[in-house]
Amino acid sequence: LAGVPGSAHPPAPPLREIVLSVVGASAGLGLTSAIYFGIFDQQQWCMILGSFGATTILLFCAPTVPFSQPRNVVGGHVLSAAVGVAVQQLVFQPLATPWAAGVAGPLAVALAGGVMMATKTVHPPAGGTALTAATALAVTPIGALGPMYVATTVLGSVTLVGTALLVNNMLPGRRYPQFWK
Repeated sequence: LAGVPGSAHPPAPPLREIVLSVVGASAGLGLTSAIYFGIFDQQQWCMILGSFGATTILLFCAPTVPFSQPRNVVGGHVLSAAVGVAVQQLVFQPLATPWAAGVAGPLAVALAGGVMMATKTVHPPAGGTALTAATALAVTPIGALGPMYVATTVLGSVTLVGTALLVNNMLPGRRYPQFWK
């Protein structure tokens, strides 16, 4: 519990890098929001997920970590969305009780974690994508999407990664992605 002897917290990044990260995060989630609110019917689509907030922080504030790489971001969210929808339709919807939600949520997150590990696409925020899908009632906009939830997750995660590709390569010395495979 004492930590590694002799280790210290790393220093804060330079102000220029912080500013670029703030601008990039605003641009990435801003573009995703603009596409959603400007193009799609919000009753039939859901592109703004809470888990995308955490993804945005990883993409623009920690772009070199494995969890921030394109394969992990897009693959992790898409696979987790698919797992979450499957659990919603096979476990939660047939029972539609608070008890079923208490089982469906943890089951979806655990299964999504296993799938991400097996496919080398671990992206921690994607656990929230699975949880959201698995516990959404059919009468809610997210629950009514069913398999279309996966499509909206693809569009949102690809938009964020695309913005990260542009913004993260604007600062000398910063390269994104670190790897594709």
